[in-house]
Amino acid sequence: MTPYEVEVQRTSGKCPIAYRLVRSKEELLDEAKDSLAKSHHRMKNILTWGKQHVEFNDQVLLQLTPQISKKISSKYVHRGLIPKYDSPSHVLSKMGPLAYHFKLLD
Repeated sequence: MTPYEVEVQRTSGKCPIAYRLVRSKEELLDEAKDSLAKSHHRMKNILTWGKQHVEFNDQVLLQLTPQISKKISSKYVHRGLIPKYDSPSHVLSKMGPLAYHFKLLD
């Protein structure tokens, strides 16, 4: 919309109905873009909420997978008494931003 059209509040074309139709489509498009921007910002906040950069020093506790915990436990031990974490493991080297090389204890 030109400054003149804002001031006078009408168009100078031959068909003002077509102008109003195009203007309403532009308003709907702007509203859709604003809605997408809001939802993008909301999803980004939800994704990054509570995330923090973590680095491990020399020892970590490794969480046992269900397959390993089944091997450790016997048929007679109650499922609630199975340990969730293994004993501390030493970090030998950092292989990547999220990958570490551990010395596993037997």
